[in-house]
This record gives sequence, C-alpha cells and structure tokens, in this order.
Amino acid sequence: MNATDDPNLTFSTREGRVQFCQECLEQGYQDLAIRELLKGLALYPDDPDLHFFLGVAYDEKGLKERAIQYYQQCLELAPDHAEANCNLGVNYHEAGMLDAAVEAYQAALLHHEGLPEAHYNLGLIYQQRYDLDKAKQEFAATVARKPDHAEAHYNLGVLFYQEGSYHQALECFTQCVLHDPKHANAYFNLGILLETTGKLEDAMEAYQSCVAVNPDHEWAHQNLSALYAQKGMLAEALSEISECARLAPDNAEIIANLGGLAMETGDLVRAAEAFMKAIELNPNYAKAHLYLGMLYLQQGLKQNALKEFQKAILIDPGSALAHHNLGMAYESQKQTEQAIQAYSDALRLDETLAQARYNMALCLLEQGQRDSAQMQLAALAAQDPALAERLKGILAGGGQA
Repeated sequence: MNATDDPNLTFSTREGRVQFCQECLEQGYQDLAIRELLKGLALYPDDPDLHFFLGVAYDEKGLKERAIQYYQQCLELAPDHAEANCNLGVNYHEAGMLDAAVEAYQAALLHHEGLPEAHYNLGLIYQQRYDLDKAKQEFAATVARKPDHAEAHYNLGVLFYQEGSYHQALECFTQCVLHDPKHANAYFNLGILLETTGKLEDAMEAYQSCVAVNPDHEWAHQNLSALYAQKGMLAEALSEISECARLAPDNAEIIANLGGLAMETGDLVRAAEAFMKAIELNPNYAKAHLYLGMLYLQQGLKQNALKEFQKAILIDPGSALAHHNLGMAYESQKQTEQAIQAYSDALRLDETLAQARYNMALCLLEQGQRDSAQMQLAALAAQDPALAERLKGILAGGGQA
C-alpha cells in the first residue's frame, strides 16, 4: 500500500476502510488513519473496529485520554473485544490505575485466554504488589503461549531466584538471552547464579557477555574483577575495577578496591591515590584507612601506618585485620607490649588468624614469656602447619627467630 493524503479517498466497503487504516498504522501514518477512521465513524457510528483502531492511532500518538475514550466506546459496542480490553489495561497501567488495569486485563483474558501480553502485564502488576505466586503464574502463562517472550522469562527467573529456586531461575535467564541476546541484566543474573553454584568459568563468560552488551554495567565489571582476582589474573581484575570506578567515581568502596588491586600489582602510587580518594569520599570508611595503613607499612612509613590502623579501629572496633595490622606496625617500631595487645585483640575477634598468632608468639618470646608462646603452638598447628613448624623450630632453638 502507498499511503496518500488524497482527501477524496473512497472505499466500497467498511472492511476496506478498516484494512486501509490498519495498514496506515503499521506504516506509521497515524494522522491519515485517524482522518479516515473518523470519516468511517460518520458512516458507521456503531462499528467497534473503527473505535478500536482510533484508540490505537491516538495511543501511538501519545494522546492517551483520547485513546482510552475510543477503547471504552469500542467495549460499549463489543464487550468481548479482547484487544481493546488489553490496550485499555495498558493505558490504565501506565497511569497508575492498577485496579482498573487488572480488571481490563482479566476481561481481555476472559474473552481471549491466549493473549500473552495480558498475562504478562498482569504478572507485572502482581509483582509490583508483591503477590509473587500470582505473578509467577501469569509469567508462566505468558511463556506457555509465547515461548520467545524474553521479558516474561526474565521476570519469572527473578521470582524463582528470590525464592531460592536457583535451577529454575537459571533456566529462565538462559531462555531470556536465547530469545534476546542483548539482555544485559539476564546475563548478569546468570553470572550471579553460576558463581553461586561454583561454576566460575561460566560465570565469567556471563559477566563478559553482560559488559559486551552494556559496557556501562557497573556491577558486572565489579563481579568480573573479583573473579579475575580470585583466579590470580590481577591485570585483568585491575582493568575491570578501573572501568567500574569510571562508572562510579563517587563510590568509596569501588575506589578502595581499585587501590587494593593496584597495590597487589605493584602500582603503589596509584594505590595511594585511590585510598586517599576513597577516604576523601567517605572519611569513615574503615577499609580505606586499613588499606592505606598497609600501603604505608609496606613503604616503611611506620608512623603513618600506625595512625591509619588506629583510625580504622576507631571507626570499626570489630575489624580483626585492623588490629592485626596495628600489631605489625607496633612490632615494626619495637613496641612489643602494644603489639602483643593488638595481636591479642585480633585473635579475640577472629581466632583463625594464624599469622597474628604466630607474630604474637614471637613477641611473647621477645618478652621472655616462653610458656605463653608455647601455648600458641597447639592452636597454630591446627590452623597453619607450616607456621607451627617454624615456631616449633624457634622454640627448640632457644627462642631466637
């Protein structure tokens, strides 16, 4: 069909006019369709299809009140017009009139149970209202009638994930990306599920697919960075967390994590800049103070390290790592009694810290408390046999490290 603005168009039948207007709408000629539909209504005022397609035309133009008016008139003439009920439901839904939308969708399904969009939109409303069982039923009905409905698969997957049904959630997200290979959030959720079940290589592939589709997906970069770091691929981990920091420049946690990876890769200048920026963003972020203290200790800036560890503990007294590192800072300055106290505090908070136990034993030996040092040996043997053997050798040698 070639659309025309000829004002003298004539049609031999009502059906011919409706078909012409429907084709106009398919090609984006809403104004022409509206003109001819209004002419048709002058001739056939009781024709529900003319009212329906006028509703569609005004809908497409964003004139929602007029669209609702014509859908309602269509339904007065043909209460069983399922598509008019469904479209009316969409308009009510968008306007926040959820009760009216539910009623319209249910009316659509009463007359045409196979309308997938009516099931899907009902599912969205039930999900919004936290009526999750009904939402799940509607999304399942959607994919049963339209198996390639990617969003229904996605939302069904979210519901399964929330209830802990990970296998079903995994299948739903897999179906989602099968039918919509550009669905970044589905890839991301696949990554989370695969990571949860220990399939780290597959999780990495899912996160990689996510950022390939959406390079600005902050959390996918963050999770991918963590997996790279876990595998010892520090350069790749640093690259991903750097991208994450670009996307979230005001997120102190991400900036601190960037600093941690920079420190591990030996870029101490970048690490220091990151930790200081994290502290600037959030002066009460204990982890950033802890990391900066560790960096200072590594650089031999012992007093600076001491101050950062003390700040970390002031903010988070329950941080065993901060107490442990404070002990090392004291020990580096030959403040043995303070070191013993800090190591003791660390072990009180986390008795599995084998290095803190070993360090404390050495400090006790330095203080001449051989029996107290000996008492650490049994616990250390269960936690870290290598450190226990080293301490055993020191004790056997008379207590000299």
